[in-house]
Amino acid sequence: MQDLDRRYRDWRGVEVHVVGYDREKRKVIFRRAGYPHDCMQPVERFREKFRRVDA
Repeated sequence: MQDLDRRYRDWRGVEVHVVGYDREKRKVIFRRAGYPHDCMQPVERFREKFRRVDA
């Protein structure tokens, strides 16, 4: 897994913290505020539904 530290917004405008990318499974790993577990999305779907927050 490749560690990352990036901010994105989902299609509802909620910010998420991207913490990694699993190259083998082609999944983006991210965290939502107030949610105790990591979330995962296939990279293709993540690109469709999330936009990077400018730093």
